[in-house]
Amino acid sequence: MYIYERENWTDFRWDNEKILPTLASVRHLQGRLLGQMENLGFDLTEKATLESLILDVVDTSKIEGEFLNPELVRSSIARKLGIEQVKSIGKNVKWKNKARWVIDGKYYTSSGVSAGIDMSLGFVCDCFGEEIAIKIAQRIEYEWDNNKDNDIFGI
Repeated sequence: MYIYERENWTDFRWDNEKILPTLASVRHLQGRLLGQMENLGFDLTEKATLESLILDVVDTSKIEGEFLNPELVRSSIARKLGIEQVKSIGKNVKWKNKARWVIDGKYYTSSGVSAGIDMSLGFVCDCFGEEIAIKIAQRIEYEWDNNKDNDIFGI
């Protein structure tokens, strides 16, 4: 039997005297665990915020048919939030704060969703010419910002 099949299933009732001791015990243990983790250097609020944002960005982009690298998303969001975890990505990362997208050898990396479209059109422009990139932008009804070095949302 499923819960919604019970009569008055939305009329929740409980006995505080039975629940409160268990709830108090769980909250106490949770507090001890959080304290131990903080002693080890975990900033749980930052980490939880970061992980939640990463999942939102990656999952939302999948709906649109775009598959993002979670590590690069983590790095970008952490940097924008000022979280030190960015250092774990690698010491050789060089940030360009105002770039919509950057080109590093054969790799193109963008700073966001619309910047990713701009970057893709920039790639087409580099490979096949500006005329083709403009035609594609018009075909998809998109106003292309071809200035990769000026991200108005950059910090």
